[in-house]
Formats: sequence, structure tokens, C-alpha cells
Amino acid sequence: QERQRSIQIRRNARLVGTVEESLVEGFNKATNQRIGRTSQNRTLNFTHAEHASPQDGETLLGRYLPVRGRRAGPKSFAGQAVN
Repeated sequence: QERQRSIQIRRNARLVGTVEESLVEGFNKATNQRIGRTSQNRTLNFTHAEHASPQDGETLLGRYLPVRGRRAGPKSFAGQAVN
């Protein structure tokens, strides 16, 4: 399992700095981040400055947004929406 974890982190790390198109699927209140999926079906947690609260961001559900990857983890990576 530890070997697989390191492989996943390394693969997700390749996306740090790149801009990925992400389908917005939800909002994580604990982290105050949107939850999305890339076209490669990778989970992407990201912030979006224009819609800071979950209520404001409900209009984002089902939309595609460009997101720049900032940090990699084993099961997902994190980023920030770009305008």
C-alpha cells in the first residue's frame, strides 16, 4: 500500500503547475473548497475566489472551470481556479 501511495503522489505531482479543466461536483465545508474531477477522472479540490461561500457557488455545480494544480496528494490534488 505504501508503494502504491508513493506512485499516486508522484503521478499527481506531475499535474502541479498545469491547468486542468475540472467539472465542479460539490463543496467541502470543512476545507472551504470546491470538489471537481479532471478529464482524467482525478479528484481536484480547489478554491474559487469569485464564489467564496457554498451558496454563491451553487451556480458552479455541473460547470467546467480551468484550475491550476498547486499541491499533490495520494488520492487527489489541490489547486485554484484561474480566470
